[in-house]
Amino acid sequence: MEGRYADARTLSLKALREAEQNGSGRERVGAVLDELGTTEYLDGRYKAALRYFERLVELWDGISSEKAVALSNLGQTLLALGETTRAEKVLRQSIEISAKAGRPWHVLGQVLYMTGRMGESEEAQREALQLADPGDSVLIASTRNDLAAVYERAGRYGESIELLEQAITVSEPGQARARMTASLGSTHWKAGHKEQALELLRQAKDEMEAAVGQGHEDTERIVLTYAEVLREMGRKKEAKAVEAGLARGLR
Repeated sequence: MEGRYADARTLSLKALREAEQNGSGRERVGAVLDELGTTEYLDGRYKAALRYFERLVELWDGISSEKAVALSNLGQTLLALGETTRAEKVLRQSIEISAKAGRPWHVLGQVLYMTGRMGESEEAQREALQLADPGDSVLIASTRNDLAAVYERAGRYGESIELLEQAITVSEPGQARARMTASLGSTHWKAGHKEQALELLRQAKDEMEAAVGQGHEDTERIVLTYAEVLREMGRKKEAKAVEAGLARGLR
């Protein structure tokens, strides 16, 4: 029962046992399975999440919006486990059932990116943006971020920068936004905008430290990139100081 969501997991497991013992309907059992799968996913326990989402897909037989959502969640979990072939299959099944939902298109775009199919990934992310609920700022920001990654990989830095700026604008402060800011800084660096890159990486470092602490792997990644940029700009003393600060934070 370790992890940040141990209490939520305990409550949901109890609710699942009660629902099954009391012969509750599919709606109740399905809701609890979804809670458990989501909890495990957020806690990084992807194999456990996989089991719950697989059960959820089996629960919703036939064609229904509930099954489409369950397949989408299953696909995202499979992607986290690196099972891209199966992830693509279940995401396309979700899209067949509910072609107007933006989220499975977004995750499919991530799968296609991971498998090196950049053109298809761009098409999927554009479809996700078109279908996303205007009020779903998290999905919109994440989709713009991932589409920006496609453009950055193709050397289309201007388009990548524009999308990242749009994604950051609609994002709340925290870990996800800090990652986007770091990506924006790295893209500016590749585009030759050195001072902008340095300032953005500094902002990303500060925001990530505030969100998850100095010892987190995301913080370490951004700090090392920031130090590398400082060093390449000839500011070696500052780069050493930044790396020394990271070393103290990891102790």
